[in-house]
Amino acid sequence: MIKRAKELNTTTATDFKGGTGTISSTRFLEDENLKGLGRLFGITCVPPGASIGQHVHSGDFETYYMLKG
Repeated sequence: MIKRAKELNTTTATDFKGGTGTISSTRFLEDENLKGLGRLFGITCVPPGASIGQHVHSGDFETYYMLKG
């Protein structure tokens, strides 16, 4: 599968899961590409001063690769 940057879906969320500020997420794969084996494969930008609120994962997990910050 080849995906070009202009084909990727980017969304924004404000105060995500009780966090603060606005974050953006670009999905490299959509739900149908994940085949029920994951929730998100993409890049999430959390700018300075923004956050994702505390939340629980049941039956799945998150992996982070920090680019900077």
